[in-house]
Amino acid sequence: MRIAICCLVSLASLPLAVTSIGELWHAAVYDWGDDFGRGVRAYEDARYREALAAFREAESSAGAYASAELHYNLALAAFGAGDLSLAEAACTRVDEQGDEATAELARFLRGNVAFQRCTTAALQAARPESPPFAYDVAIRFGETARDAWKACVLRRDDWPEARRNLERVERFLDALRKQKEAADQRDKQKKQPNESKPPEDPPPSDDEGKKQDAPRAAPRLIAQLVELSPEEVKGLLEKLDDKETEKRKLRRDRRREPGVRVERDW
Repeated sequence: MRIAICCLVSLASLPLAVTSIGELWHAAVYDWGDDFGRGVRAYEDARYREALAAFREAESSAGAYASAELHYNLALAAFGAGDLSLAEAACTRVDEQGDEATAELARFLRGNVAFQRCTTAALQAARPESPPFAYDVAIRFGETARDAWKACVLRRDDWPEARRNLERVERFLDALRKQKEAADQRDKQKKQPNESKPPEDPPPSDDEGKKQDAPRAAPRLIAQLVELSPEEVKGLLEKLDDKETEKRKLRRDRRREPGVRVERDW
């Protein structure tokens, strides 16, 4: 069994360039050798969907005899074809085989899958209509990728690709946390009332309107006088003059009455 180094598909549109990790395992054993070889050739030509179909045929033919290397190759092809769920499932089957060397490769690939999900979630969170907590989803996927690549660095000192990816995902996570903080601030500003705008005066009520119109109304007495004739007005004034004369006479009479003598101390 020999090993060929193949470059994993790099998605140039993403901020983090995924480094080369693909190590395709070649085999010419059992009845599924033709499907396996066809998958290897398709993968090397970057025809990932064809490679995935060939590896799935090989896996189906092998059944319980499918090796960890075959599951890993299927995971690589699925990742290249964009089927992240299938890639994760194939990595799980690698772990179940108990092959530590191939499991290390699958662990690295898990980091790539998680980071792919992270960048997709980050693009969705950056949309104007997305709530701030959408960044939490991207951050969780980024932390999963970080943990996978960190485990690779701790287990192997001679893996510069894992070390570079670890450094890059740490920077990417820092940027995501800052973007989330800024989104939280914008969301709080939208929810706060506009305190700088002065309150508007309420419209006048019906009672206030009546009070404003009251001074314009004519006094009751004047309105009554306007309705009297000149002769009636003259008679009314004479009656008022007679009553005033009677009041003055009554006050004079009261002043002439003798007062009660009071005994004084001085």
